[in-house]
Amino acid sequence: MSIANVNATDKGLRGQVIANASNGAGAWTGSASIGGNALTGFPTYSNLSGTLGGGAVGLVPLHLHFQDSVPATTAWVGNPKPTPPEMLQTEFNHTPGANGAIITPKDVTLRFYGPVRSELIAGAVRVNMLVGPSDYAIDVTPYCIITGNSATGGSASRTLTIRGVTGHRFMHGRYKIIPIPATTGANGTRFLYSDNVDSKPDVADFDYRFNLLLDCNNDGIADRDQIAADPSLARVNGVYLDECSQNGGCIADFNGDGFVEFTDFDAFVTAFEAGNPSSDVNGDGFLDFDDFDYFVAFFEEGC
Repeated sequence: MSIANVNATDKGLRGQVIANASNGAGAWTGSASIGGNALTGFPTYSNLSGTLGGGAVGLVPLHLHFQDSVPATTAWVGNPKPTPPEMLQTEFNHTPGANGAIITPKDVTLRFYGPVRSELIAGAVRVNMLVGPSDYAIDVTPYCIITGNSATGGSASRTLTIRGVTGHRFMHGRYKIIPIPATTGANGTRFLYSDNVDSKPDVADFDYRFNLLLDCNNDGIADRDQIAADPSLARVNGVYLDECSQNGGCIADFNGDGFVEFTDFDAFVTAFEAGNPSSDVNGDGFLDFDDFDYFVAFFEEGC
């Protein structure tokens, strides 16, 4: 397959242009422009949809538009890697502000170059928290709300929205969102795929990264910024606000003495074996080996 030049009206593009709708083999060899604006780097061009009239030009299989997503970023490739966008943990899971503080809820909105759909929208993507130098992945998808187009309805949409479940406190740290690697689930369920095209192939692989910042007192301000402005707010270890919980949100400092050492590991194992609710470190309401794996991962990373 080869495609000649595509040039849209100078009034811009409000709808969708899909190239290779039959999902054939080949490569794009031409150029594309909208309203006189060349789509730089097509098919993964950086132009924002707002500058093109609101629409998009997509090449099947459809890719994620990193720059048009919210928060905007770039593909996790090359060296050095790009700096991931940041938001507060309390913003991501829509936590109400404490003592009159206003926290503006924020979602991650993935925007693609064309319409996408899933037969299991709650599992359209996987959200992993990354821990340690080896990027040990902890699946936190069950604690996320994912919205988008399901197989049973909805008009064509290029977006998928992810946010945390209110009430589940996400740990601060590094996160990534990836498509489910398999095309079909155990019951033949299709995950995230290109919509309105022949054979409906899976979307192109992507790796979207973002970071969550600690806001342990739910005041809508990153703790690191408060401490930088007034170091006396974190007298114990210079990292966590004194007014917060015993360990300031550091799971690995299980005994809350300001250090991460084997006494913390011993304290966790003792609590875990005794069925103490404090050992439910992943906050899912159950004491099981998921908590053990969770704690070990954080212990290896430290605080």
